[in-house]
Amino acid sequence: MTSGLRIGVYIDGYNLYYGGNRLVGDGRWKWLDVRALVAAHIPSFEPWDNAVIKRLVYFTAEVTNAPESLRRQQAYIEALQLSKSVDYVEFGRFRSILDENFAATGYFTRIKRIQKEEHPLPDEKWIKIDSEKYVRVTHEKNEEKRSDVNLASHLMIDLFMESIDAAIVVSNDADLTFPIKFARTRIPVGVINPRGTQTVGDLKGNVTDGVGSHWWYRITGQDLLAYQLPETIGHLYRPAVWR
Repeated sequence: MTSGLRIGVYIDGYNLYYGGNRLVGDGRWKWLDVRALVAAHIPSFEPWDNAVIKRLVYFTAEVTNAPESLRRQQAYIEALQLSKSVDYVEFGRFRSILDENFAATGYFTRIKRIQKEEHPLPDEKWIKIDSEKYVRVTHEKNEEKRSDVNLASHLMIDLFMESIDAAIVVSNDADLTFPIKFARTRIPVGVINPRGTQTVGDLKGNVTDGVGSHWWYRITGQDLLAYQLPETIGHLYRPAVWR
């Protein structure tokens, strides 16, 4: 394979969002220049050494239950587009549902620590089971839908249209195992894990699988802070809570 690969980049926005929150813990990273972040981690070995990002697609969904968060999200997406940090944004669907979990008040649960005094839910949300220790908590759970399918679809379409020579996927979602594994049989693939955790085993492989020259990278908090958009882009500016 010759140099000058045309790279298609596919970013799972919510996977990146939750990873960033875990790695940094505040909003300073959220005005992120995703193109600069990815470009900085393209390896220097052949055939990646002279590769260029030809197409960068960002997958997300608009927040539906938090007006202030939605306004910040919309400003950020517009900033990505105006700055040419992304070439295309593909929207999935965001939904909020009620979920129930058992909790031991004051003690750890499978999900998180819950103390009634720290979570001012209405009394009817705390239901005694067999004793006064254990309760069932009803809470709002937010879910983003379709991004994995949308990402896989764009990757496969670009692959079969021969519009890319290599791919970089920014996600640690095991649901992407099959399209990534298949893509490795045709083109070199890089996987960037944005979650700050171990890369999902199913997303791993060998450098020599398929056509070879594959690679993996796990993002750090320092990476996220290092690659930020300008404070102002046209009429847009970094939200104060992200400074």
